[in-house]
Amino acid sequence: MASDEKLNHMVHEYVRRVPVSTIQAGSSSFDTWSFTKGLIIGQISVILVFIFFLRFFIFSDSRSPNPRNSLSIFSKLSKSSTIIKLGGKERVVEEELESDLEKKLHSILEKTYYDVDTHKPESLDWFNVLIAQTIQQFRLEALLKDNIVHSLNSFIEGKSGDIPDFIDSMKITELDIGDDFPIFSKCRIQYSPNSNKKRLEAKIDIDLSDRLAIGVETKLLLNLPKPLSASLPVELTVSIVRFQACLCVSLTSGEEFVKANSINNPTFEFEDDTTSSKSSNKKPKNSYNGLDKPEDDDNDDDDDEHNGGYYLMFSFMPEYKMEFEVQSLIGARSKLENIPKIADVIEYQIKKWFVERCVEPRFQFVKLPSLWPRSKNTREEVVV
Repeated sequence: MASDEKLNHMVHEYVRRVPVSTIQAGSSSFDTWSFTKGLIIGQISVILVFIFFLRFFIFSDSRSPNPRNSLSIFSKLSKSSTIIKLGGKERVVEEELESDLEKKLHSILEKTYYDVDTHKPESLDWFNVLIAQTIQQFRLEALLKDNIVHSLNSFIEGKSGDIPDFIDSMKITELDIGDDFPIFSKCRIQYSPNSNKKRLEAKIDIDLSDRLAIGVETKLLLNLPKPLSASLPVELTVSIVRFQACLCVSLTSGEEFVKANSINNPTFEFEDDTTSSKSSNKKPKNSYNGLDKPEDDDNDDDDDEHNGGYYLMFSFMPEYKMEFEVQSLIGARSKLENIPKIADVIEYQIKKWFVERCVEPRFQFVKLPSLWPRSKNTREEVVV
């Protein structure tokens, strides 16, 4: 009887627990399906967002405008005027109206607190240090590589066809590049003469006390009654021991440069140094008022194309001082030393060459490069 009661009790207990386990199994199955469905939907959503990002942000068909053919950002705002901001203020610049250079220069002087009438001359000590370092590096390279002597000898050999028949081949015997440095001082800013206050110039005093010398030897040939009948050895050493002058430096655009020279010299023809080595019968693709457009990358500014860029003009005042020492030695046995007439002729020719190129009203000019940062000019310091 005890065993029967125990068996019945187990049967009732089993019957009572069967529905509960079935319900638990169904609930567990439902939770698993909900988790799986949520996981699948979440993965699909992430994939769709990723595809959308790749399609419209990474692989979108972006067409960059051609800087040479399309208008600039500012010029798209208006065809007649351009709105730009200077100092946080909006100003309308009419493209057809010429800018008033006098007002611009006055504004520059006012904002830089410089009065051309009362400002005292400034020292250029910092500039002297930079120039001295540059010259010192040049002298060091000249001594190590000895390239100046070879270049001068090659230049003389190339000009041998222009040397008269009564002069034999010349050879460099001495070259002194000096040991001192030029001193720049008394820099002052003032209006350029005859510019109607539309251009500023800097006047700088230069003083150089050094010895810059070159020595050559050659022979004077006597070709009568027959070629090379006799020869007379000649040795010359020309030294510049003192140079004092006032240097005038100014900035000008290509259009102003050509316009000024066209007025002063109607037959003036401008040729840039960057294109002088090219063939003369090949005309550049773009030229503006006689100014050849230099070759550069595609990021050149439109302003450089229209006005020919900017130039640094420099010249010396006529009141300059240049002192020479000329040593001459003529003859083989009975030699004539330091003939004054030879010294006068050489000094006259050197000063004539200098005046015709660098003394006002003549001047030299250097085309300034673009100041916009470019990748080809980027460098990084290497730490050793």
